[in-house]
Amino acid sequence: MNSRSRRAVFDAMLLPMMLAVVSSLTLVASAPSYYCNGVNTVGSGSCPFCAANTSCAATTTADNFYQDARYCSLPDIALTSGLGTGAKLPPLQICGKDAGVTQLDIIGGSASTIVGSAYIFATISQRLYISLQLLCPYLFDTASASGGYTVQITLGSSGSSSAQYFDVFYRYGVYSCYSLSVDLTRVCPPGSRFSPTFSDPSVTACTGSGGASATPVNLFNPGSLLVIGVSVRASGYANANSTCAADGTTTAAYRIRGNTMPFTVPNCLLPPPPPPSPPNPPHPPAVPTTIQIDTSLLLDPNVCSTLNSSIYTLLSGSSGQYFSGGVACALVAVPANSGSVRSTVIITYQFYTHNYTLGFVNALVPYAASPLGLKFLVAPLHLPCGSRITVSGAGTTRTIPSDADQVAFWPQLICAPPPNPPPFLPNLPPPPYPPSPSPPLPSPPPPPPASPFVFQMSLPTVSSQPLCPAVEFIVIYTLKLLYLNYYPVTTCTASNTNLLATLEFPDATSARAMAAVFDVEAIGQFVTYFQVPCNSFILIAGSDIQSAFTSANVPELGCPTPPPSQPLMPPARGLRSSDLDPASPFPVTASSGSTRSTQPGPPELQAPFLRSEPNSSPPAHPSVPTTTAAAVAASIPSTSTNPE
Repeated sequence: MNSRSRRAVFDAMLLPMMLAVVSSLTLVASAPSYYCNGVNTVGSGSCPFCAANTSCAATTTADNFYQDARYCSLPDIALTSGLGTGAKLPPLQICGKDAGVTQLDIIGGSASTIVGSAYIFATISQRLYISLQLLCPYLFDTASASGGYTVQITLGSSGSSSAQYFDVFYRYGVYSCYSLSVDLTRVCPPGSRFSPTFSDPSVTACTGSGGASATPVNLFNPGSLLVIGVSVRASGYANANSTCAADGTTTAAYRIRGNTMPFTVPNCLLPPPPPPSPPNPPHPPAVPTTIQIDTSLLLDPNVCSTLNSSIYTLLSGSSGQYFSGGVACALVAVPANSGSVRSTVIITYQFYTHNYTLGFVNALVPYAASPLGLKFLVAPLHLPCGSRITVSGAGTTRTIPSDADQVAFWPQLICAPPPNPPPFLPNLPPPPYPPSPSPPLPSPPPPPPASPFVFQMSLPTVSSQPLCPAVEFIVIYTLKLLYLNYYPVTTCTASNTNLLATLEFPDATSARAMAAVFDVEAIGQFVTYFQVPCNSFILIAGSDIQSAFTSANVPELGCPTPPPSQPLMPPARGLRSSDLDPASPFPVTASSGSTRSTQPGPPELQAPFLRSEPNSSPPAHPSVPTTTAAAVAASIPSTSTNPE
């Protein structure tokens, strides 16, 4: 499998990958201007996603309103010229070019209700594309099937009513445009179901009745007739009670006009190769990268399969386009009966240049920061203490856990020193007769009290999205890395500008280890991807560790100043000591600040977040609370979330 077939599903590294599964509407910038055009709207009314200062105006979709080609593959023809500037399939890749594209209306029970268009075409790579583009205000939500299916597509040589492609999604959320790509040489037969392979969308796997594997069939027979059926369960959205919600009266299964469509397989092959060009200078040799894991644990023989899948996931981000070779994994294990149980795993892969190799090594093991990517890779192995991980490439070698900047992040790999041997004792005379029985021993002392971990936030403005789910998510994910068999309940309580999340650990060591994970870089990633307002105050506390994060030590919490050409706005009113409620552990703001907006786009092309608070200064933050997390949480209502 080459790098072109592994199109990016998530942005580089772990946290953006996990954020992609959020299935609710995300508060960001309003809909783009081309989407608000009247020709892209059902009926004569205005598009609710384009109405200023409304909930719908602050939403986006998984396909970024037709712009993300990973989920919305539109042909680059005259009919789609007004649908934004996102990447489209060029006519030279389409059989028949413009004439090879069939456009059909997507309609409801009444043929006059047109909610979108279906574009159906084949490419010279023998793949069939079915792209559904919905008009405003219609969207479909992957989480609203209510026991049924959101998107059903039937493909066969006859009018079979049995769909083979149900909800083939590689990202969950709401969609304004959706595309299904099918390899015509490997089509799931009627009565079976397509099973997507998330690590490689180009793989075809079919499941028959009873869960048995079904053999794909070849329907690429130029001139033969296929029958295509499409059904999508969509809803019209509207602003209601300060929320953007689906109108239940419009929720229905919409179909292409005519219910099914005959499609003739085109006689289309790859174009003849161009005349040979002058030879290019030799490409520099690829730069190898190696990950070696040495452990006293006897690893499972199938460990390479798990590691290969994780490596491809890490490479599916922006770094993957510079990946030049397949991943090779080898396991060398000594049997347990040999008296020396030890396993060594060696993973090798290559990048095109020295700089790309060095960049990926530094991404796996960043200096003086938590190595989230490497932890994700080795977490399934449950490595014991004494294990060693070596990452090398482009002249750089990182050794875990012996590198000084990494010791704090790998406590589970560091073994306690062995006890000193007992002193030598000379031969002693036989002991005297035992004395009379001693009194019973006192009862053992009670176990130590639970030790809390605290995640506290004070915001200068009302957050544009609920932050409790964000905090609970990052806390639960961190727990899965540190404590694979222990998951305390997370308690999170939030007001307009304050948040307090607590966990009760059975000992101070666990709370301290949890607090140590949240360093400046980890907080910066959390602030960026969960869009925490600038000038916020974040406190992390566990046992004897207390860390405060503001714009002074976390750049992502700072507010950028406007460009010189723009007029200066009055400074936002900051938090003052008079705004503090002495009866509450949280500061109370007298006025909310302005919100931030982002320029939407594919994760690898996304610009840095821009903040719109000109000339504002960080609010005064409360001092670190001296009470325990349990006492703080007891003062306000709380809700619990079980990570399982």
